[in-house]
Amino acid sequence: MSPYPVPAETVKATRARYLIALTAATFVLTSCGTTPVDENSLPTATSSAPLTGGTHTTLDAVTATLPPVLAQSSICSQGSNTEAGDLYLLCSVSPASPLNQGFSDNNIVYLVWVNKAEAERTLQHWREENRPELVTENTTHTAAARLEYRDAVNSVHYVDTITGLNIDISAGGLETAEAATTFLHRADLMN
Repeated sequence: MSPYPVPAETVKATRARYLIALTAATFVLTSCGTTPVDENSLPTATSSAPLTGGTHTTLDAVTATLPPVLAQSSICSQGSNTEAGDLYLLCSVSPASPLNQGFSDNNIVYLVWVNKAEAERTLQHWREENRPELVTENTTHTAAARLEYRDAVNSVHYVDTITGLNIDISAGGLETAEAATTFLHRADLMN
């Protein structure tokens, strides 16, 4: 206990900032997760198999999978585990980072987890759905980004079937599809 009295306004302001930060983190973790896939609608033979994971369960294991330029520019904290046992990380890229130059005065915030089976299933789903114009694949067709900027929907999702990276980027820091594409290239996620 502090020997000096703390004004009630300071305590209230500190609690309010904590609650706002907690609410924002909870919102990002719940709203930026992957879109659930209706397994019955996917025609692949492996679509009904449950996702397995749990191979990347520490902060270091997940960040080691990121491209070095993105890992070095990101500040990450542990989230919870997916149903498959994979650790989510909540990461941000500062406006001072070269990856964020010219995009926003705010951090670019993203969720990342590693699950190869989920990345493969997601990419297959993107290829089969009725909006192929939203998906951009790399030259080897092993990674892809799905960028949706229309109406009230702004979303940036990325998967890599080789590393198992699954990334959901909060589109608030990347206001256009062009900005999102540039960020993905700068971060060495797309070639």
